[in-house]
Amino acid sequence: MPTNHSASKTSLLQRWGSSEVLNLIQAFAILLAGCWAVYTFIYQQQIQPALEPPALTVDCRLEKVGTQGNITAIKATITRKNVGQQGIRILGLAHNLRAVKQNLKSATVPDTPIEPLHTDIASFLSNRYIGPPLRDEVVARGASLIHGGTDLEASVSELNAGESLSRDLLFFVDHQEFDSVRIKIQLIYQKMDDAPVVLRLSSDAHDEIVMTPKTPCTFDCNAISETDFTTDLSLW
Repeated sequence: MPTNHSASKTSLLQRWGSSEVLNLIQAFAILLAGCWAVYTFIYQQQIQPALEPPALTVDCRLEKVGTQGNITAIKATITRKNVGQQGIRILGLAHNLRAVKQNLKSATVPDTPIEPLHTDIASFLSNRYIGPPLRDEVVARGASLIHGGTDLEASVSELNAGESLSRDLLFFVDHQEFDSVRIKIQLIYQKMDDAPVVLRLSSDAHDEIVMTPKTPCTFDCNAISETDFTTDLSLW
């Protein structure tokens, strides 16, 4: 009696498919889910942070801390914080303090018109009783090139993710000669893993000290970031 090979093969496939194929599918799904979890973990913990630029915030608070005669003592508290996901190397920190003598117009003068507003502009600022400053000059300035930002011996300044560091500076200004002060902070920094970029100090056209790369920019200059912060304080 001839054997029905076709029926026997179909029955075998049905029995194999109902168990082994299901097990293989489940195993493959588990393996795929595991690979995806590992990839997601590695991407989130290592790849993505490495691709993000360094992120640093700067805050500077000015406060009057005492007077003696015509001189007012001013304390500046500079706080820098790493708000990114990777370590940051500070290459340089510079500050410029400008003192301003205001040109004050009397509020009793009847012919002091408010400046008209034109529509074909992107921004507008008007002070009805304040004119251009009578004096605006740098009264204090300073900078520190930090390890990595200089070839000379210098201290190290590095911030891990979430870390912050504060620094206090003290200034003295004649409050009879000036009405307010304005401090400008410049910070240059980079990722800890990047090759350091050496900086140089110089003065600009406004007598302010600035930091720039010491050698002409190549690919290395793309690895540095800069943050500027400015704040004012009245001496009245």
